[in-house]
Amino acid sequence: LSSRTGLETSLSAHSVNYRESTFADFDEWVSETYAGYALSGRTRVSAGGAFGRMDVKGSDSQEFQRVLVKATVEAGGKLTLDAKGGFEFRHTGAGDSDTPVFHVSAEYRPTGRTALVASAYREVTASGSVDNENLTRTGGSLKVVQKLGSRLTAAAEAGYEEMDYTPTERGAAASGREDEYFFIRPSLRYEFQQGRRKMLVEMATGTGKTRTAAAFMKRLFEANAITRVLFLVDRNPLAKQTE
Repeated sequence: LSSRTGLETSLSAHSVNYRESTFADFDEWVSETYAGYALSGRTRVSAGGAFGRMDVKGSDSQEFQRVLVKATVEAGGKLTLDAKGGFEFRHTGAGDSDTPVFHVSAEYRPTGRTALVASAYREVTASGSVDNENLTRTGGSLKVVQKLGSRLTAAAEAGYEEMDYTPTERGAAASGREDEYFFIRPSLRYEFQQGRRKMLVEMATGTGKTRTAAAFMKRLFEANAITRVLFLVDRNPLAKQTE
């Protein structure tokens, strides 16, 4: 609209399909629209909303609306803050409900090869494991990312999440289930570029070479970068572990 104001809109679709037939698959569509204003070259604020629909296998469809504000701040070239939050109004077979929702993340880059990322979130989604119930996920995490070379990046993430379950069908008995857990997620990422298809990963004894190799192969299959693998080991138990 101008050098400082603007409109943005987006449409997204999200589909979850479980391998186990006992779990409930679901599809979700969300459309968001915002009017934004740049307070400065490094700070932008927006206000808007969203509406969407969620279809859960074996349950009634759910519709929802969200009133949201968001902000993006870049401080000094090393710190970036992204925040979005507001209220969600959801309509299910059990009636209407409202809950605060948000997603906040801050990224700090002390050097060009290191990043620290902190995030917190709260969202409502379908429960795949408990019939006719939604779950509200609230949690946060801290992630450290370190670039080890031109193509290899290592990361470690630790966090906490709490899940509360609520009925979505009128007259259905609430399960009363509440889950909470702590997690740690180490990861390695290698970027294949310029047609190069070879790499060497050196790891000490007992640090998980077999699992790391299996994880690499899984990601390559998912990206359709490979169709088959020749996996060589010096002991049969290692081959069975990889399966």
